[in-house]
Amino acid sequence: MQSSTLNAPAPPFHGHLRQGNDIFTVYCGIEKFIRKIPTPAEAPSPIHTSMDGDYRHTTWISNQMPYLVFLPRSNPFQGSLFERLNVTMQNTSNPSPLVTSNGEWSLVPALVRKWTELENALRSVLKAMYAEYPRAPFEGMLSVPFPSQFGYRNPPWRTREAAAIVVRHSRDAFLPFMATITMMFVLLDHHHRDNPWRLRVIKAAKVHPQWFADLESSAAGDKKAERVGGIIDLTLTWKSPMDALLTAV
Repeated sequence: MQSSTLNAPAPPFHGHLRQGNDIFTVYCGIEKFIRKIPTPAEAPSPIHTSMDGDYRHTTWISNQMPYLVFLPRSNPFQGSLFERLNVTMQNTSNPSPLVTSNGEWSLVPALVRKWTELENALRSVLKAMYAEYPRAPFEGMLSVPFPSQFGYRNPPWRTREAAAIVVRHSRDAFLPFMATITMMFVLLDHHHRDNPWRLRVIKAAKVHPQWFADLESSAAGDKKAERVGGIIDLTLTWKSPMDALLTAV
C-alpha cells in the first residue's frame, strides 16, 4: 500500500531570502513563517523584567537575551523534573493549583515546595555551567530572572485572579531559565568536546547523576527538541555568547 505525502510537512528551509531591502540567512526555517518575516515592531523581544512577552513564538532576539532562541516550541512541562509545572488556572477537570483560606488565595503548599526544589537545583546547575565556560555569564547579557522573583512563594493574594497571574508568571519564568540551560549545554559541548564537564557540573551543583540525566533528556537538555528560534540582526555589534552560539549550532 502506498502512503500519501500530500499532507506531509515541508522540510526545514536552509538558505537565503530577500524581503524588501533586507536579506535573511535562514536555518531550519518554517515555510509559513519565512513567507512573511515579522518586523521588530510586530515581534519584539520579550522584556527582561516581565513575563507578559511572547515566549511561545519566534521574535527578534536582543543581544541581552540570546538564550531566547532556545525556548522550547512544544509543551516542556513534562517528565520527572518539569511535570510539576504542568498546571492550569483555567476551569478544567484538572485539579486547581490554587487553594483558598479566609477569603485569600495561595499556591498549593506541596507545589510551592516542589517548585522551590526544582528552582534551587536549576540555579545550582546553571552556576556550575557558567564556571565551566570562559567569560560566562557574558558581558551585556541580562541574567535570566528566577521564577521565585515573580512571587509564587509569597502568598496570600486577595483574589483568585491575582493569584492566577502570579502563579502563571512564576511558572512561565521557568521557560527562559530552561532556555539558558539549553544554551549552556550547546556551548559547553562545543567548547569542551570530549572533556567530561558534566561530571564536574554534577559535583559542583551537588545534584544526583540521575537527576542530571533527567535534565539532559528534558526540554532543557535535549538538543533534538524543536526550538522557537529567533530573528537575529547581524548588523548589530554581537558579543559573546551570540558569536559562539552561531558557531556552535
